Amino acid sequence: MQLIVILLIAVSILTLLSGVAVFSGSRKGERFQAFIFFFTTICSLLWAISIGIFLDLPEDTSPEVVSATFFTIYISAAVMCWGLMAYTCHKYTLGKIAMVIFGIVCGILIFLIVKDPHLMYSSIELSKSSGNIVNINQNWFYLVYGLYFCITVMLYMIGLLYAAHKAKTATIKNANLMVLIGFSITGVIALLFDLILPAFGKYDTIWIGPLAMCIAWVFHYYAILRYH
Repeated sequence: MQLIVILLIAVSILTLLSGVAVFSGSRKGERFQAFIFFFTTICSLLWAISIGIFLDLPEDTSPEVVSATFFTIYISAAVMCWGLMAYTCHKYTLGKIAMVIFGIVCGILIFLIVKDPHLMYSSIELSKSSGNIVNINQNWFYLVYGLYFCITVMLYMIGLLYAAHKAKTATIKNANLMVLIGFSITGVIALLFDLILPAFGKYDTIWIGPLAMCIAWVFHYYAILRYH
């Protein structure tokens, strides 16, 4: 498990550096979009590190620390998804409407998770032998959370595809398509290992989702170096 934690920390640093690179290298007219991306990478960092911390918590950890770690995993993931969507959609009228609607939905989800965490899980088990797991509830709330994750990520990808379609140069088009390919791979992996499998009791592989972010960032860095 220590190796997994180290890998997650490494990916988290790579994620944050990606946000710093985009923000510091952005032109004046791109600063708002670059800031959204930087904000999203911070949420991604919190998501990855909190998963690493949770999986490595000892059995005698206080309930308050366990709850705080759980909150950080799912709240940072929710905000991260909103940030991804806002990154590609904020320039368009429908995108601005979606930002407001899903921003409200995100706020409601966070409020409900903090108010009653047992809406999402029935119990949390810390075990050195079998691993730390969260027993996720297969109820309406988890379904709504999963749909929110899927829809916001899908809107992010549609935004990238639309930007590529409307690009005035082949350079911008290719850069958007390259990032889209990387995140499509990452999104499918995260959906499987961080939403679907945990709902069926398979929680020990939740680290694969944030670790797979390195795929998206490799494609993102390549797009910056090759097409920017």
